[in-house]
Amino acid sequence: MTQILGTITDSALTPLSGTLEIKLNNPKVLDSTTPNSLMTVKSHIFNITSGVVNIELSVSEEVSYHLKFTSDEVVYLEFDFLIPADVSPIELSTLFPTGIVNDTLTTGALRVAKILTSIESFRQKVAPVYTLEMELSGNTISKFQRTAKPFAGRIKIKRLNVLILSGGIDWDFESGIIYQDNGLDTPLDTPTFTSFTVGGRTFINYDYDEEISDSALGLYTKAIAGTGNITGTVTLTYQELP
Repeated sequence: MTQILGTITDSALTPLSGTLEIKLNNPKVLDSTTPNSLMTVKSHIFNITSGVVNIELSVSEEVSYHLKFTSDEVVYLEFDFLIPADVSPIELSTLFPTGIVNDTLTTGALRVAKILTSIESFRQKVAPVYTLEMELSGNTISKFQRTAKPFAGRIKIKRLNVLILSGGIDWDFESGIIYQDNGLDTPLDTPTFTSFTVGGRTFINYDYDEEISDSALGLYTKAIAGTGNITGTVTLTYQELP
């Protein structure tokens, strides 16, 4: 469900009463119902009293609609809009078409940007991903790679990817955080991992997906010696959190 809120007025801010007609621009299959629902383009009419808009649409994903507001048989608003995914409630004004309209200087694109950047899941998707890479070239003893955190806020440790080109028997791998309270290496709990060998090369993927507080000063990776030597790479990926 997506709730839309707002107030419709005349040019002097006097609330208007009338009807708000909303219809899909294209049919839509809604698979969140059992059984699935096929939504047609037939309009739905909402009665608006004293300008108050408080309606609900049965979707929470990106869907295109057409809106028309009529008062005293005169159409005062008519435009297409896109429901942003997983945003509710949402203000009617933020759905206004993109681009400069008449003497309105703030564009719809800016309003859409404000909505998207208020959604943490969206901010995480567009946030840059950093890497800490360690090369192993015939090493026979354990090796560390450390880095200072390049930003002040929280971080998410995403994954540790290990590529073993040769050797590496019984070697282990570790990722961790350097905290400001003691400056020491603090290992993360070992997560679920997958390992497979293709063409004589072994790939090990540790999926952390773990959020770390802003008290972290840095990160590290460690290759812990096993039997014989090892050649390959160890790459830690992490991301700044909003």
